[in-house]
Amino acid sequence: MTLPAAKSPTGIPGFDAIARGELPRSRTTLLRGAIGTGKSTFACQFLASGITVADEPGVFVAADRAPPEVRRCAIGLGLDLGSWERDQRWTFVDATPDPGTETAFSGSVDLGALLARIEAAVTRTGAHRLVIDSLDGLARHLPNGRIPAAELERLVTAFAAMGLTSLVTLRGSVNDRPEASPGADAVADNVVDLAMGHGRGDWRRTVEIVRFAGAPHQPASFPVVVVPGEGLVVIAPRPQEPREAAVERIASGNPILDKMLGGGLFRDSIALVCGPSGAGKTLIAAEFLAGGAGSGERCLAFSLHESRAHLIRHAAQWGIDFPRMEHDR
Repeated sequence: MTLPAAKSPTGIPGFDAIARGELPRSRTTLLRGAIGTGKSTFACQFLASGITVADEPGVFVAADRAPPEVRRCAIGLGLDLGSWERDQRWTFVDATPDPGTETAFSGSVDLGALLARIEAAVTRTGAHRLVIDSLDGLARHLPNGRIPAAELERLVTAFAAMGLTSLVTLRGSVNDRPEASPGADAVADNVVDLAMGHGRGDWRRTVEIVRFAGAPHQPASFPVVVVPGEGLVVIAPRPQEPREAAVERIASGNPILDKMLGGGLFRDSIALVCGPSGAGKTLIAAEFLAGGAGSGERCLAFSLHESRAHLIRHAAQWGIDFPRMEHDR
């Protein structure tokens, strides 16, 4: 029997739902995406969640953007980095190149020195989480601007030995092989893709769990939105729990229709109203909303055809006061 892997909350609303229980603990997750898809934001939320939810200190290896830039990003998310750093719950390891200093390569160059710095920070703070943002930044320290797969595997193995749940970012997607570390997707335990594309007049962000080694997940692409002051939010479907069919009936808002239905609509059911233009579909929907509001229930209406102003005007002709219902919500 295979025991389920322990999980760590990401702090990304909706993501833990599609991951069916957060990120596998003591594993390395590769977070891929083009510039601007939200990799650094995801990383900050992941480390912050460890502090605020799981009481797990974290180490942030800044290899692409210097710590002051990361701090500005975190402050924009409403994160209290100042107190966390003072309490050594959030610790930076600055792996960005020194400005104005040219890197000279001689002989065999590896990431051993960086690994030693990470291990020292983890030991000093008792960290359980690690972020490396990004592999592209680390690759600038190595010949040819690439991280050999063996060197990345060395890091991943060391992180697991230290008991770290780690998140490593990389530019690229499932459709290409990033030049900085072409073998990263094969070495990491889990692979998550962030994407952003243009469609129907606006930009659409998505997230997809490509691989979750040893853990169940929902294998699909889900929409992502950026909420000011909060960060990334995944629009995930609400998990369906098995339950018995409701036998309670609720009023449709039309007494005659309720009589035809044998007492009204079943609660928690979906009723499809069909008919040609002018048959009264909108009227039935308006009566249903009015009936719910009159019974003290909160109602939500989506209109994909007529505007709010048109719906209010039509409802007023039928004696239904939508503005008052909105005001009393």
